Amino acid sequence: MSISDSYFSRSKPAQLLNNWLHPFKYSATIMLNKESLNIEWTQRAENELLKRKSAIVIELQLYFACMVRKRLLFHNETDLAHSNVNKSFAVCFRTVQSNVCAPSSQPKQQANQTELTSQAALKMHPTKLQFDYENDNWCGEYLL
Repeated sequence: MSISDSYFSRSKPAQLLNNWLHPFKYSATIMLNKESLNIEWTQRAENELLKRKSAIVIELQLYFACMVRKRLLFHNETDLAHSNVNKSFAVCFRTVQSNVCAPSSQPKQQANQTELTSQAALKMHPTKLQFDYENDNWCGEYLL
């Protein structure tokens, strides 16, 4: 294994160029589950948000299965409790446990999910969310 394949490697040049050309230009800070969440998004995301007739809900999900995975889900409609950031989008955070072990990023079958409500789960909260709209898809990441 070389350092280019490791955790300490530098980002790929294409990703660095993309970040330079499409910086996270917009930002907001909200209180989500009594904790501060810093949100950043690009001009492309802002343009797509302005085109929409209804708000999008961004679900930040900490997904426990055979592996722990951070997922971002973008919903047109949802019954989940969420916090509005502005008229274009809202955010919610959930810690869920799956009953199926699916190591791939997209499980073949929708697993039953149970929301975790333990004291330890309630202590977990996101601190930063960054998202973009690239190649007709929403994408992004968040930090705990």
